[in-house]
Amino acid sequence: LVFNMLPVYPLDGGQILRALAWCVMGRAPSLIFAAIVGLIGCALLAAVTLWAGDWWLGIMVAFMAMQSLAALRAGRAMMRLDKLPRHPHATCPQCKNSPLAGPYWRCSCGARFDPFTTGHRCPNCNASAPTTSCPFCRADVPVLRWYGPAGFPVAAAGREEVI
Repeated sequence: LVFNMLPVYPLDGGQILRALAWCVMGRAPSLIFAAIVGLIGCALLAAVTLWAGDWWLGIMVAFMAMQSLAALRAGRAMMRLDKLPRHPHATCPQCKNSPLAGPYWRCSCGARFDPFTTGHRCPNCNASAPTTSCPFCRADVPVLRWYGPAGFPVAAAGREEVI
């Protein structure tokens, strides 16, 4: 129980530390903070492992260090994702994030496009899907649920219209 409450990221103590930091720092910075604290904790536990000569603890420390490094990479990726431009007129009804602006969606024909500027139709094959996947929560959201009561924006003649 005491070992699990250490503030090393993959352990429960690290998860609690991240949750507390999330309130102050936000999603990505809290993950980076918890991962760095986890790496420092792993370095201290590695010293204890060498001093005690306990190979089983060494295996656990190696696993925790790998998980902390993976969390650090994920936090950095989240920071890059958070800096990308968004579509302010649409919001995922599940996670409340605005979708990314750019050709981040792939059609079954292989073409990459931005469904929020093409009326949710592939410009290559004119295919339309009933749902659009959220890049943040990965939920498949029905097209009309992305938009509020104002309506469904459609790109027409170089400008957006709401119908």
